[in-house]
Amino acid sequence: MISIKEKSREKIIQKQELQLSKEYLEVEADFKLTESIVREVLEKNVIARNNDNFLISLVWQRTGYAKIKDNRLLLDIGVGEIRKLPSPSTITRSRRKIQNTEGQLLPTLAEVMIRRRIREECVRTYFGEKSKEYEEWKDCKFGIK
Repeated sequence: MISIKEKSREKIIQKQELQLSKEYLEVEADFKLTESIVREVLEKNVIARNNDNFLISLVWQRTGYAKIKDNRLLLDIGVGEIRKLPSPSTITRSRRKIQNTEGQLLPTLAEVMIRRRIREECVRTYFGEKSKEYEEWKDCKFGIK
């Protein structure tokens, strides 16, 4: 026989699970929306393919949270709405998925691809995943030592 305390605990757990599943669906929808905006920006602007900061500013403009005035990027968002602003990490993750995983809308400059590759290897090395590939890149034809 289940006690009243156990029934209450089960109801609380069910409510929490329901809330988590709703939040998950909202986050997933936000990610998909951000990815579609990133894809659209990358299709229309080749400079954004090469520069994450430029990409972020264009995505924020596209979502209506930023504008350019007097050659300055101005965020136009209330403090209560700040959670709606696509984060730079979400924008760059979307760009990496499109470019690295799907192989679409790639950077137009070879040095950008090289720099990103080296940076990726440096991050892996820093966090303990030092690879043989990094050692080869270090001494490769690009002259980086």
